[in-house]
Amino acid sequence: MKKALLISILGTALALTACSDPKEANKDNFAKAIQTYLDTQHAVCLNFRQTGIALSFPKDSPYAAEDKYVLEADMASYEDRSLAFLRQHGLVSRSDEIIEGRRGPFRAAIYTVTDKGRPYLSGDKLCSGKIVLESIDDFTEPADTGMGMKASHVNFTKSYKDIADWAIEANPRISTGEKISDAHDLVLTNDGWKSYNMVIKNQF
Repeated sequence: MKKALLISILGTALALTACSDPKEANKDNFAKAIQTYLDTQHAVCLNFRQTGIALSFPKDSPYAAEDKYVLEADMASYEDRSLAFLRQHGLVSRSDEIIEGRRGPFRAAIYTVTDKGRPYLSGDKLCSGKIVLESIDDFTEPADTGMGMKASHVNFTKSYKDIADWAIEANPRISTGEKISDAHDLVLTNDGWKSYNMVIKNQF
């Protein structure tokens, strides 16, 4: 009786260990890894800064703040669609000022993220909407990548939620609750399955 009970306990423990092994290739582990990656993404993003023409300032300058973007006023005539859209919806404001530059004073166009837009500020963009994993549909058997890692290509279904009205207007193809097919590559690390994109990003 005691021997049978011991075998039963050991069998249960082994089963629980197998089920909770983060290195196993299964839908539960892949779902956690995919959702962790999706949590770093947004449904809709619009550029706040136009790369290549923005002026740079010392870190202690008020014009170097994360919520500001400064151009020479003459260049502001090339305002792109994203920035124009953000201004139109009150997410970004513009003021023209004379400021001191390396070659003396000049007229500048200063764009500032407004109180309305600040909750959406994410780096150089204004973003809205969360991405939710609905299901893991299928995945390839883990295989060596040739870079010392095992990888699996995962097909899944996702949906969007909490998208602001301005973001839906900016991208009418996106709607809350709509289910969309997508795919992502996962790699096996010493801590379990992770997004390939996140692993590579952390290495550089």
